[in-house]
Amino acid sequence: MGTKVGYKNFPGFQVQVRFCALDTAAEQEDAFPPGLTVKINNKPVQLPQPPPSNKPNPDAKRPARPLNVTTLVKLCPIVHNVLNITWTPDYSRGGAYVVGVWLVNRLTSSDLLERLRTKGARHADSTRHIIKEKLNEDNDDIATTSLRVSLICPLGKMRMMTPARPLTCTHLQCFDAAIFLQMNEKKPTWTCPVCNKPALYDNLVVDGYFTGVLTSADLPSDCHEIQLLKDGSWTSQTQPDTQTVQAPVPASVDDDSVAEPSTRGRPVRRHAARSKLFPILGTFLRPMKNSTREPLK
Repeated sequence: MGTKVGYKNFPGFQVQVRFCALDTAAEQEDAFPPGLTVKINNKPVQLPQPPPSNKPNPDAKRPARPLNVTTLVKLCPIVHNVLNITWTPDYSRGGAYVVGVWLVNRLTSSDLLERLRTKGARHADSTRHIIKEKLNEDNDDIATTSLRVSLICPLGKMRMMTPARPLTCTHLQCFDAAIFLQMNEKKPTWTCPVCNKPALYDNLVVDGYFTGVLTSADLPSDCHEIQLLKDGSWTSQTQPDTQTVQAPVPASVDDDSVAEPSTRGRPVRRHAARSKLFPILGTFLRPMKNSTREPLK
């Protein structure tokens, strides 16, 4: 005899329906077929609404994301759940789509931040190598002697605590991982706030170089910006005409590490323009252990 189980007994789990294009050449993002309607047990599923616009646009595209159908599913081993899906074929675009039903466990931003820290930071030497490459590139027109990088998170507008950036991005500017994950917990976009390119969680990493800068005893408390020099070191500029030149960040960075004592140096002559910053929001879920991808029965 089956026992009915209420979804409220498991606040961390969700049943999701997801769609994507049928293309095995690469990993696919969520994508809704045109004219999509979804019903669970003959009850309609609310689809995401197209973004508001002042211009009439009958072809406005719905933002594709997982559909949470938890409250529509009957959690009973002897009761079948019926999933009805219809859409308008569009063979000019290929027309083939895949649908899947997923049982997932919702993770909080704190869970993901802890996992990110456990994964370990990107070695400081990796970032130092990128700095040297950027500042020693051959260019007959412009001789760049330094790069200016902000220590203020573009999202929280305060000094970063856990500087991070995606491995897929080429810029040096970081953002605070905790704020990034908190904002993505509200609405999924997973977009880099610096370059506006995809910033998936699996590609996110804490930057050991900038962690060393932020924990350095040589960094003034009122310093919100640093200069990166051609040798991979950095300077803090607290006055218009003078700077403190810092020794290179140690190769290995942990919570207690600091940079070597500073020495005085000459002012930097030039710096690169600051990257334009973009706002961002998001959410995250993971498949539950021993869950199945088969449609619910």
